[in-house]
Amino acid sequence: MTTIILFKIFGLYFLVIGLAFLLNPVRVRNVYKLMLENDALLYLGGVVALLLGATVISLHNIWVVGLPVIITIIGWLSLAKGMALVTCSKFAQCFSFMYEKSDLFFRIMGFVIFVFGLFLT
Repeated sequence: MTTIILFKIFGLYFLVIGLAFLLNPVRVRNVYKLMLENDALLYLGGVVALLLGATVISLHNIWVVGLPVIITIIGWLSLAKGMALVTCSKFAQCFSFMYEKSDLFFRIMGFVIFVFGLFLT
């Protein structure tokens, strides 16, 4: 039951994020740029990712061959991202290329994220 609920939650999350990338690539690029320039926003993002990852792993740390492992991987990736953002301010600089990309890059990423959200829901 937990797996289905988490699939729906993450599915809706990825659908909305994918739509944001598709419909508003300039805004998304500006947000990434502002976050990279503001340590407080990076730290806050890291804390949120850390909390989300820890919650998912605590509720759903299932390593089986099959669909439930997708949720577990999302949780571990979120935990790792959160730890990196909170403990290492230079980690985010690895993603500075994102705000230099064209609208097409963000639209393609948005499409991929949206399709992943459809799959999860």
